[in-house]
Amino acid sequence: MSVTHSDPRRGMAESPRWTSTQVLQGRWESVALGFPLVMFFIFLWLDWGGEFSQSPESILWARFVTDAVFLGTIHSVLSLTLLYYLPEYREWIQSVTGGQSWRYVLQLLGVGFCLFNLFFYMLERNIHTPLILLSVYTVFDFIYGLRHWVRQTQGFSLAYNHRLKARGHVGSGDEFEKVERRERKLYTFVTYTSVLAGIFGGSQLVGALGISHPVFFGISFIACATGAVALVYLALRTPGGEESPKFLYSLRVLLVPFHFISLSANLAMRATHGFEFLLFTRQLVERSKLRRSRRWNFLFASIVLVAIAGVCTAAKGAIWGPIAARNWPEYSLWIAILAAFNGMFTYLHYYTDYFMFRMRDPKTREQVGPLLAPHQDRESPR
Repeated sequence: MSVTHSDPRRGMAESPRWTSTQVLQGRWESVALGFPLVMFFIFLWLDWGGEFSQSPESILWARFVTDAVFLGTIHSVLSLTLLYYLPEYREWIQSVTGGQSWRYVLQLLGVGFCLFNLFFYMLERNIHTPLILLSVYTVFDFIYGLRHWVRQTQGFSLAYNHRLKARGHVGSGDEFEKVERRERKLYTFVTYTSVLAGIFGGSQLVGALGISHPVFFGISFIACATGAVALVYLALRTPGGEESPKFLYSLRVLLVPFHFISLSANLAMRATHGFEFLLFTRQLVERSKLRRSRRWNFLFASIVLVAIAGVCTAAKGAIWGPIAARNWPEYSLWIAILAAFNGMFTYLHYYTDYFMFRMRDPKTREQVGPLLAPHQDRESPR
């Protein structure tokens, strides 16, 4: 991405006051901020359109479009292309493995192999697994999915804080620390109270473990909603927050309390997560030392993997429902394989992202930090 430099006569270093407060630069920031609202109203309109929310076929179709077209789940394969192509991540792998990058490759292959076999065993070889065990898996699946979404949102929020701190607000260091500590706790609180709201609300997304208990549901939902509102309030209280898009970004957290009880909120969250990761990936590539000729290779590899993941996602919707309903004979072995690959890609993404963006780790900060550092986006005074 282009960087505007200040006039050399003004000194070698630019004033912190001209450090950009945006995380995604240019028009892409505006696109990312408005996207969840647009998607929410689209799905809300479909919900209110009549039979959409009552039709299993239309729901499966909407989830496929969300996961495939808007990259709700299949953005997971972009982690692999980032690791392979970006020089910063290749250097990071060399650093964390002591120059033995093959160890990291074997680790990823081992984790992927175990994940694939786990999903394939559940889908094809163990169709008589008690429904309660499948439901336990379903709960963990949605816990991990929601936690992953929230962690990405938290990461962007902390990136906004980092940008604001770089602008040099006097005496705001302690305030930033307080805000960030509270944010971390609240994001965790919102994650698990939302899961409880789904369980006690009897959501179909948690299978047989859904328990219709109005009192516990009400307590969980109100707690989650309160935490989400508190996060929006903290965005307003962030030092210098009026100079940043952080408040507008934080509004997407208000979708979380409805994640398990509203199809519109669920699909809007998934679409937002995938599309946001796509924009973030684009920015990482733009900031990277990756040669322009290699960027075409990155693009081609990403398109191929996204297409493969899209086919796997199409199998997922056709397979999970029949398993729960004990209607397996209608589906063949290859669909189980595709669905198992879909689960593998998704969970491998959870696994790799945890390490790829773990800025608390010194080696990650050193090797990957320059891709996220605010000094790369400073703007000169007008």
